[in-house]
Amino acid sequence: MGNDEFQRVLQIASGSASELDCELLQAKDFGYLAKPDYAKIANELSQIRKMLSSLLRKVNVDRKGQMLIAKC
Repeated sequence: MGNDEFQRVLQIASGSASELDCELLQAKDFGYLAKPDYAKIANELSQIRKMLSSLLRKVNVDRKGQMLIAKC
């Protein structure tokens, strides 16, 4: 898998994490998920989203570096 494909997979994963964030909030609001459980899961999801964001930035930097090398 190339950097372009990997970047796309990371973008999809990030979007899925955002969707899950909304669904968790709804589950809590409708009483399907206890507040302490929601807080724990939301915190873990936040950490995952930060990791995805960081990795996506790294892939973007690497991709731009490869594009510059290819032009030389």
